[in-house]
Amino acid sequence: NPYVQGSSGTANLYLIDGVDTSDPRVQTWGKALNFDSIQEVQVTTAGHTAEYGRAPGGIINLVTKSGGNEFHGTFRWVESREEWGSDWQEGKSGGGRTNESRPIFTLGGPIARDKLWFFVGYEKRDNSRGYTWYATPEDKDNNDLSSGRTSYAGDYSNVKLTWQARASHMFAGFYNQDPITLSPLQRGWYGNSYHEDTEREQFQGGWD
Repeated sequence: NPYVQGSSGTANLYLIDGVDTSDPRVQTWGKALNFDSIQEVQVTTAGHTAEYGRAPGGIINLVTKSGGNEFHGTFRWVESREEWGSDWQEGKSGGGRTNESRPIFTLGGPIARDKLWFFVGYEKRDNSRGYTWYATPEDKDNNDLSSGRTSYAGDYSNVKLTWQARASHMFAGFYNQDPITLSPLQRGWYGNSYHEDTEREQFQGGWD
């Protein structure tokens, strides 16, 4: 949520293939996307044309990849283990106590050559992070910390179909999902403070 041309972080417009995906409630970015499914990023910081008049900040448009007449794909694996950084991260919170296994792949190609193409992307999110917290107000007064783990789990997945109906007419359909559950929400994500609702989960993202 950058500040652009002196505007606030809520004054930008976030698009995927030209479709507004800004969060209507808080006016910040509203969708998460598998990065390997992005073809290019277009950023406009000034001189917007009339259709962008409602965004005094920046215009950020993500153009997603499409299939073609040849099959192409990518595969990556992101792995993080807290013991790998335990020596230099001792006593620190956050990233140094994170475990994660994150497979990421994309595949695109023809369904009917020169007419119909597909593209799919998938990214699994399964992040587990260690934390310390005060179980009760009395524990906070006595500086008696408990240990546990909090998780960020879900996936970023998308499917795109592109149809060349005529030489001058192309149609595309794009489906994206980014369901994520943070559990428990308060512990670990917001420091060591005691909260009465420390067991609460948060669901974010959805299906579009």
